Amino acid sequence: MRIVIVGASALGEAAARKLIDGGHDVVMVDPDRARLEAMAESHDLGVIHGDGTLPSVLREAGGEDFDALLALTGSDEVNILCAMVGRSVGYERVVPKIVQPELRPICDELELADMITPHETVAADLQDRLEGRHAGGGSDEPHLSGELRLVSHIVSGALAGRRADELDFARSARLVAVERGEETVIPRDDATFEDADTLVFVVRREEVEAVNDRLKREDRESEE
Repeated sequence: MRIVIVGASALGEAAARKLIDGGHDVVMVDPDRARLEAMAESHDLGVIHGDGTLPSVLREAGGEDFDALLALTGSDEVNILCAMVGRSVGYERVVPKIVQPELRPICDELELADMITPHETVAADLQDRLEGRHAGGGSDEPHLSGELRLVSHIVSGALAGRRADELDFARSARLVAVERGEETVIPRDDATFEDADTLVFVVRREEVEAVNDRLKREDRESEE
């Protein structure tokens, strides 16, 4: 995938490093030229000096083939604006970092369902560790943020042949990836599932069990 990151912050650099290690192409956008030059020297990524809230800059960063935009600056307001502009110029996935809790309802209204909340991530991780729910202590679900988890489901029945846009979970879950063999892709709305595909969803923490149950039920429909 080609991923554009706006914000050469510590989080932005960490995300870039992980994505590069995973074989993805990364372009970093930031108004701090010196910071960009330092990152370009230590990481195999592209850099663009500019304002990541401008359509022209995001188009330049994305080129003709881009998959996702991560808005990881130190300002929630800038991240929201960046995500909205990114969506308007064609990025299919936009992920803003949000720290202030009072801005989360705004993101919900703007349908920025893929936002990340790092402070809540840490808080939830501490809680799960203390209460024995951390990985190795009884929980198999990876963490994303304070209220989000990753849920995966292997297609083995009625979901084969279904389109991604036919799965409507409202705001409780969102399909973010499909693993097929050795390939992992961000699915388009018209993507069709195949038998043995692994579907990966971002799910609200309290909805994990309900989403798992629904996926199993829908996959069994053809067998009943």
